Amino acid sequence: MGAQYYGADSENGDGIDDPSEDALFMMISDLNNSDNTFVVVQPDEEDPVWFASVAVLDEGGYDIVPGRPYTG
Repeated sequence: MGAQYYGADSENGDGIDDPSEDALFMMISDLNNSDNTFVVVQPDEEDPVWFASVAVLDEGGYDIVPGRPYTG
């Protein structure tokens, strides 16, 4: 399911509305093991139906998880 605009937010509070591919690359490159361990990308809309999370792993590399918000 596509969206017109996306938002990206990181654990350290950085956020970008409608980020470019380069901006996402920079946000992911800035991840570290101490205070900025993840970035979440999701449609910029009320009650988004999906998200993607990128987290830095302790042993190096990244964990990329697509998902849907819990509506429990």
